[in-house]
Amino acid sequence: MRNKGKNFEWNEEAQAAFENIKRELCEAPVLGMPIERGLYVLDTDASVVAIPGILHQEQEWNGRTVLRPIAYGSKVLSDTEMKYGAPKAEMFAVVIFVEKYRAYLGSAPFK
Repeated sequence: MRNKGKNFEWNEEAQAAFENIKRELCEAPVLGMPIERGLYVLDTDASVVAIPGILHQEQEWNGRTVLRPIAYGSKVLSDTEMKYGAPKAEMFAVVIFVEKYRAYLGSAPFK
């Protein structure tokens, strides 16, 4: 629920929650190990200041096929890259993260 007119305050409780979620996202069972079979899916995005990329893989987990994150990445954009505009920044993110995860994607089909 939003509190209109109230400023958000980053306190020790918020910092602890942030550190906890970071830890949980980088450990099993959330973060997976790549397997020999399973379609890779690369998700990228772009903002005015940075680009993120998440490499997922379709894997069987608890009796169903799910996308498990394999790796997370991000890059702060340079002053020049910040001037790209949305379409070019989005494509730049794809290029950067296909290259970053080339060891996984080089010989495997991916979306």
